[in-house]
Amino acid sequence: MDWRVGLIGIPAALLLLASGVPSLRRAYLDGWRCVLRHGALWKVPAGFAFAYGVFGLALEMWISSLAGREPRPLFHFNMTQPEISPLIARGLIPAGEQLAATLTCLVSVFPLSCVAAFLLLVNYRGLGREIFRMTRARYGPGIWIILPMALICTLCAMIKPVAFIGLIFIAKMYAVPSVLSLGVVVNTLSFVFEFLLGTTIQLCLLFTAYGWVRGLSLNDERLLPFAVRRLGYVLKWSLVIVAATLAIFHVPFLWDTLHSGSMSWNPEAWARPFLSVVTLIFGTVQIHLAFHNTTLKQAVAANFQFLKSNGLHYLGFLLTAFGFLLIAHVVSMLGAEIFGGSLAGMTWAILTQTLAAAVGGWLLASWVCFFKQRTNGGKEISY
Repeated sequence: MDWRVGLIGIPAALLLLASGVPSLRRAYLDGWRCVLRHGALWKVPAGFAFAYGVFGLALEMWISSLAGREPRPLFHFNMTQPEISPLIARGLIPAGEQLAATLTCLVSVFPLSCVAAFLLLVNYRGLGREIFRMTRARYGPGIWIILPMALICTLCAMIKPVAFIGLIFIAKMYAVPSVLSLGVVVNTLSFVFEFLLGTTIQLCLLFTAYGWVRGLSLNDERLLPFAVRRLGYVLKWSLVIVAATLAIFHVPFLWDTLHSGSMSWNPEAWARPFLSVVTLIFGTVQIHLAFHNTTLKQAVAANFQFLKSNGLHYLGFLLTAFGFLLIAHVVSMLGAEIFGGSLAGMTWAILTQTLAAAVGGWLLASWVCFFKQRTNGGKEISY
């Protein structure tokens, strides 16, 4: 397939589908209006994505300089016309993962998670106290089991970026298998904190969009404490996703490093699509828990009732949203093919990943509008 045909044809087909189905057209237009009204819906995901990209670039340059490698060229241009079909195939899984994340945990909080962990430990704006109250109210005596585990995960989240930066020095002081084992442990525990932090930010974004739909004026200073309190309702579902991810990815990695000193476990060919598909099947569980005071069992039942009543509309929304994200990932990989491994190519990757995160913010707002529209009998949002 010619790359120009793909870049023109795929968006045209998506726009035709999104504009031809009234429920999708209203959802995406309302999501766009919502994003224009509340810029945080795209700025927050884009900001975290930009920080992640800059940290990755800086870390790569830091390690390369310490290892004495040749610096990357500033600019490189590949004159060969890239094939679009392989790029589309490579972009399917990342686009599916980001679509699933849009419904559960859009924001990738690393490396800024270390700052959030520090602020939580010093009880910034009373958030630590708010979490303590929420946990005690929801889980009673179980708080004395949950809080020590949460503290360990928070400390690991603070250590993780520093460990990446000092990895080359640590590897010189200790045996490589020991360093790998310690790194996997820190990464596993910090993942729990990062996911729950991302879920809290997700709730802030959900309630921002929900407030726009309902015509409410939200106080930004009270939004985060409110999201922390609502996290108590969403926590069980988040822990289900965390447990599945740990069981498939992190625990086998830890087992490998502890027993063989290697990281040979590679389930990505099946695990990443599997987790994405399962998350999308249960796509409304989180939003039911966030917007309604329901139990996890009731939210799962409501999810299947939603699929029964609005399955085709939901599938149409997922397909169009998946297409938009696929375009963003293909554009990113297209730049990598053109610019190669130069600094210009890495800068392109950072900018396109930031753009993809901003698109994810728009899709999240559209998702809230779509969900409220379908649970309201298909009625349009009135202004």
